[in-house]
Amino acid sequence: MRELKSGNMIIRVRASNLARLYFYQEFSTELATELDKLASGNDSREAESLIRGLDRETANKILDLQNIAGLSPEEAVKQIENSGLMDNPELLGAMMKLGLQESISPSISILSVMRIVWAMNKAQNLAENLQTRPFEQWLMQYEDFDFYNCMDDFWAEVRQGFFRSKNNGEG
Repeated sequence: MRELKSGNMIIRVRASNLARLYFYQEFSTELATELDKLASGNDSREAESLIRGLDRETANKILDLQNIAGLSPEEAVKQIENSGLMDNPELLGAMMKLGLQESISPSISILSVMRIVWAMNKAQNLAENLQTRPFEQWLMQYEDFDFYNCMDDFWAEVRQGFFRSKNNGEG
């Protein structure tokens, strides 16, 4: 169990098989598949560092564009125009540094992180006999939570809970 902190907000998480089950039940995909997508990003540390260095509005605009690859060409153009990308040199420069000018998809999908955190929080809440809201309602509860601020603790819990050795680290 680990606590993810952002300001004075705390999300208690537990990486466990129960979290895997909750993730699958809610999102109809394996948690391991989602982790693989996160881990195989172009250079997630560089992307995370770059996004952290931007002002919040610019970083949020980048994050809003993360799923543009799945849109139709017309919808993608509309999304880019509405983002202010072409009018904001800082945003355009950040997108280009991340290699997003072609794919418009940051190597760290904060949505994936939020979904995994939700499943781990639900597993921890069961251990504490607490209720967990459905994902969308839970996300509203943590609207101001800066998930980028706790990535080290997120990955530490993922490694410790989902990738334990068979002998639990002994001998």
